[in-house]
Amino acid sequence: LSPTRFLPFYGMFCLTNLSDMTRAHFVVNLREHFALPMFWLQILFVCVYLKSVTYDAVSRVGKNCIRFCIFWFTFLFMLMWQFNQFAMLFQAMAIYALSVLKLITLEKAILLFFIHLGGLVAVFVLQFFPKMLLSSILVTFNLSALFSLYLFRRSTHSGGVVAGFCKLATQILITIITMVLFTFLLKRLLGVESDDHIFKFLLGKFGFSNVRDFESRVYLCHDAFSFLSNDFFLHTSKTFLFPLYLTMFSGCLFVIGKDLLTQWCDLASLSNNKYRQFFTTDYFERRADLAFLVLQSVIIGLVSLIVTRISYMWSPLMAVLATALLCSEDIWKTLPGFRNRRQYIHMFQLLVIVAILGYNSVLFYNRFQEEMKDLREFWDPDTVNLMEWINNTTAPYASFAGSMQLMAGVKCCTSRPITNHPHFENKQLRDRTKDIYQIYARRSAEDVYNILKKYNTNYIILEDSICRAKRSGCTIPELIDLENGHAPDSRHLWMSMGLVQSKERRFCTAIENMDESFARYFRLIFVNRTFRVYQLL
Repeated sequence: LSPTRFLPFYGMFCLTNLSDMTRAHFVVNLREHFALPMFWLQILFVCVYLKSVTYDAVSRVGKNCIRFCIFWFTFLFMLMWQFNQFAMLFQAMAIYALSVLKLITLEKAILLFFIHLGGLVAVFVLQFFPKMLLSSILVTFNLSALFSLYLFRRSTHSGGVVAGFCKLATQILITIITMVLFTFLLKRLLGVESDDHIFKFLLGKFGFSNVRDFESRVYLCHDAFSFLSNDFFLHTSKTFLFPLYLTMFSGCLFVIGKDLLTQWCDLASLSNNKYRQFFTTDYFERRADLAFLVLQSVIIGLVSLIVTRISYMWSPLMAVLATALLCSEDIWKTLPGFRNRRQYIHMFQLLVIVAILGYNSVLFYNRFQEEMKDLREFWDPDTVNLMEWINNTTAPYASFAGSMQLMAGVKCCTSRPITNHPHFENKQLRDRTKDIYQIYARRSAEDVYNILKKYNTNYIILEDSICRAKRSGCTIPELIDLENGHAPDSRHLWMSMGLVQSKERRFCTAIENMDESFARYFRLIFVNRTFRVYQLL
């Protein structure tokens, strides 16, 4: 998009907006940290593929290498992140929009859609055939997009504003209808329920789902899935990232809209020589890569407003486009007064870049100095103590139950069997987790014992940080109480919900007394400041 020498300017945006660019510096062990670099590399090769000037100049072997790289990085990204179908859906929507607007050829769009589907099929095989992937919204959208684009392959944008708009609206409507039909048919044929919690979550974001539903509340209560806060826009505006991106986004949408209107009304042929240059529509036909990034960033940005976690995909794209706005000579040449004045362009670019770099250096110098002094190391002696005890004391086949996060650690550090898995994109695993989490509910010792035995559990690990957490309406004990129809401790937050007051004590606190009703089923065998481990008798 811009010369390589301006890469430090992009780096400046990444450093000054680091908290909005990645979560790697405060949440290390996330799959997205391994997946997103593959996503950015995939986008790079897609841009090369879409930019006709660059792609057409490449040899046949080079073109095949570019296509392979797109597939390879698509596959790696999908393999590493469970939310890959949504990230690729945003990209598929942008590609579909480019094809509908006639900014790329039908052949290029079809190839990219088939690469998405091919990557998904490869992941389906390597991940032991999860049917959810075959009925995912990415598959149904790509199939409906292919059907729609083929159906309207001979359609043109001529005929006037009304006719052009009606053609465009009809094509989009047919795509949506066929996507819904494909989704319904595939889910029925494959019997898939594994992604139901995602749709429950989306409905819950706008108050249309059962607020007592455990699966949706787990997401709704997580900060990463909350609405994007105003602080994001304040942070990014302070560094000039958001204003520059907004300028780039607005300008590109204006040009795309102008080009569409020109084609609908055939303004290029009606205009005299003085204004004909204004009504040309060749810029984004040459720079489809730029249009692709803008459209993809718009789609990701809209989703980021609903789900904060997606903003970590939006911010890097904002930085790319903001850098391109200031550093791309090709973009500046489209502005009135700069068309044939290369020297003035370079001078103006230099002045603006130096001003923004200087401003951010002064503003963030002290913060950078503090961050460089902030040296940390892993320090969690209670967890280390627990894992060492499990390795040294328990049998290799002994199975454990507890919170999803802790079970991930137990599996990773000890290789012991676990009864509930941190993977949430499976209906059976979600149901099992709800059962195991009865250890934090108001249930009798016998009830909990029978549930745990059903899953061949040998040990349970209780965490005081969960059991005794300050009640806010979003703690695990409260979510389980709501799922069970019991009034949680913060009952004032849940009035008129049809909840009943349970007569049972909360299991995780009542077991500490180890009276006769508990001693028949459980025995305390390990305890430290954070964890309590009980053996099932």
